[in-house]
Amino acid sequence: MPRHDAPTRFGPPPTIWRGSFGFAAIALILLTVGIGSIVGILVIKADSTATVERLERVGVPVEANLSRYDRGRRLSSTVWLHYGYGGTAYSAKVECDDVYRCDPQHSRTLPITINPSNPTELVTVFGATQNSARFLDNWGLLIGTSILTAFGSLSAFLFVVLFRQERRERAAG
Repeated sequence: MPRHDAPTRFGPPPTIWRGSFGFAAIALILLTVGIGSIVGILVIKADSTATVERLERVGVPVEANLSRYDRGRRLSSTVWLHYGYGGTAYSAKVECDDVYRCDPQHSRTLPITINPSNPTELVTVFGATQNSARFLDNWGLLIGTSILTAFGSLSAFLFVVLFRQERRERAAG
């Protein structure tokens, strides 16, 4: 098995990518994940805000029964809501960090506002929507994804520096 740095029949192996290729791969992965997550968080937050504003105008108030409260360790806590509208039963899992409003041991119902044309679309009295329990619907993740993007930018910078250095060394001799 030939060594990766051994000369080939086409001449010496190109050394320009050996040291800097790792930084290029890491930069590409971190920047893709970081920027993609930031965009995803902002899109979901904008959608949630638009849903809240729309339901404040056209929504119908409904009382939801609380069934299970899952206390979050790292991310937010969630509660399961069960409600009816137009003779049909619905359920949803929403974010809720207020123990006294959302824990069924303290309160049995929670006022919500639903979209009459799409009853699965809802907003609670404290502004959580039916999508609030999504992973990317969390402002705290914006810090982590910003750190990923910063490391990706640093890796891209190091790639450029190493690429130029190796190119100069190759040209010099």
